[in-house]
Amino acid sequence: MFAALSDLGHLAYEHYWSATLARAILSCPSKKTVTVLDLREKTYIVPDDIIATLQAMDVLEHRKKGGAEAVINKAKVRVWAENHKVNLKSSPVDPEAFVLRESSRSVSEE
Repeated sequence: MFAALSDLGHLAYEHYWSATLARAILSCPSKKTVTVLDLREKTYIVPDDIIATLQAMDVLEHRKKGGAEAVINKAKVRVWAENHKVNLKSSPVDPEAFVLRESSRSVSEE
C-alpha cells in the first residue's frame, strides 16, 4: 500500500489512481455493479490501493448491498472528477506510445 512511498510519491500515486479509478467507474453503464476485482482487471491497480484510494476520494458508502460491505457512489465519483478537473474522455497514457518488442533469448537459452 502507501507505506513504502515518500509523501510526494504517495500524492503522485494517489492522484493517478484517483483519476484512473474515476474514469473506470464512470465509463461503466449506470446500472452495472462494479467490484474491486472489476476495477483491478480494468486498471491494474491492486485491490488494497483501490480501496484506500476510494476511501481518500470519499466516494464509498458503508452499507450492506449484494453482500458488499461498501458501495461506490457514482454521483460522488462524478462530483469528485469535476472538482479535480479529471478528463473523463481520455487517459493520460497514450497506448500507441508503447512499442512491443520480441523478447531476446539469453545466451544460456541457446
